[in-house]
Amino acid sequence: MVIGDPHITTLDGVHYTLLSQGSFSLWHFHGLEAEIAVAEHGAVKKMPVDWEIYTHYSGRQSLTKGLLLVDRSGGMARQVLELTSKDCQCRAKIRTADWSMVSKPQFISVPDETGSYVSGFNLTNNRVSGGHGHHINQVRLNMITKDGISDIAVLGLICRPQRSLNLHLVMKRKGDTRFVDGELSARKSVMLSSLQTSSTSLDAEFAIRGRWQDIGGSDQAAAYFRLIDEDKAVAKSSLLQTCNSMAEKDQAKSTCTKYLEPFRHLDRTGSVFNDCVDDVCHGAGEVAAEMAGELLASLGADGI
Repeated sequence: MVIGDPHITTLDGVHYTLLSQGSFSLWHFHGLEAEIAVAEHGAVKKMPVDWEIYTHYSGRQSLTKGLLLVDRSGGMARQVLELTSKDCQCRAKIRTADWSMVSKPQFISVPDETGSYVSGFNLTNNRVSGGHGHHINQVRLNMITKDGISDIAVLGLICRPQRSLNLHLVMKRKGDTRFVDGELSARKSVMLSSLQTSSTSLDAEFAIRGRWQDIGGSDQAAAYFRLIDEDKAVAKSSLLQTCNSMAEKDQAKSTCTKYLEPFRHLDRTGSVFNDCVDDVCHGAGEVAAEMAGELLASLGADGI
């Protein structure tokens, strides 16, 4: 889960706040093979699955401003999905084709050379009551296995134009977490423990050093990030801003309660509420609480 400033919860429940700007590898799934049935003699062809989700954090509060989902299964860039907070519109790219807008639910998949299904993105709108807009807000990542097409992960998205993104990712099979690297990985929690901190991180080991385009993103998104990125010293100075009195903190708690109370049973550790208060105290405003509530509502709608 990535929410607000951003506050990140790994797949095994370790929670921390990121103190960096830039592009990062959030979730990298590799090491599992798709199993494609071959007509001759019932043979099976295996192909390595490789998915990566990148995020871009930007601004004084390092809010999540962009997301890039790349499928490189079989050693080629099969399909790419991109979303930024500039307009909250999903865009897709198939192999070397141009980027195109994704305005309605659809299935995006490039077959192998025989026309067989390998892996794909199932884009849907699972909008809960009270949500904003009608954009794509769920991506199901699936692949072919010996038992047919199987969902591996579900990515839920909450986006506000000219604001930011919140997201959560759920692995459908617990054992598949061993194939995950990136900020959400269980390995991340081991790193935090070795640093004797579970509250903040710079995530330098997952930072992307090259350009957004180099990892598969669009020129348009890269230009948007350059426009909104701020000097890192200025960005870090925002951490000094907080609720200066008990009355201000109580007001922040009241704002978060307004939007989160109906879904507090889904916030088992209280981390979403505490993060909401922290974000409001850091100047993120009521919209941060509204988005946090919508994220919890979407978790409930997904039965998580």
